[in-house]
Amino acid sequence: MLSLPVVTLDGDAATARTDYLAIHRQAGRDARFDAAGAFHDWLVRTPAGWRIAKRVLEVYFGAEVPLAPADSGQP
Repeated sequence: MLSLPVVTLDGDAATARTDYLAIHRQAGRDARFDAAGAFHDWLVRTPAGWRIAKRVLEVYFGAEVPLAPADSGQP
């Protein structure tokens, strides 16, 4: 999931920050992996439009999260 980017314009250059939350689940595992952070982008305007010149990924956290066993339907 991505937040709306926060963009700062400066003529034909710009910076942007976009926060993210990623939740990964692998089949057959009793856990998932959650991660959150931000993309920091430096952009330039070219004749073909805006392009990302540089991107840095900042990770706030990453953690494995155990999942509860599936409900068997039995009381």
